[in-house]
Amino acid sequence: MRWNCPTCGMKFERDAGYGTGAMIINTAATIGTFLIVFVGIMVATWPDVPWTAALVITIGVNTIVPIVFYPWSKTIFLGLDLAVRPLSSEEANAANDWLRQNGSTADAASARD
Repeated sequence: MRWNCPTCGMKFERDAGYGTGAMIINTAATIGTFLIVFVGIMVATWPDVPWTAALVITIGVNTIVPIVFYPWSKTIFLGLDLAVRPLSSEEANAANDWLRQNGSTADAASARD
């Protein structure tokens, strides 16, 4: 994952321990997906639920979902955090400095044209 937004230059991890919020969202999404899959299997196959198959499928889901969903959970948490605590002037200045040093995606797109 990137450290800064390539468009605006904002640092994705605003404070120390910032990944904890993303992990909470990721855990909630994993549990929600597990419940949907597990209950779906039970409803679809009731009364003869294939418990072994349900176990294997839900273990697979619980292994894949957290890995695949983690970048989105960081993005969701960052959006929630920005809604509650907008960028400070120091963060905005650091983002602008990063853009000046690394170039923006708009500059790169115009250079290709």
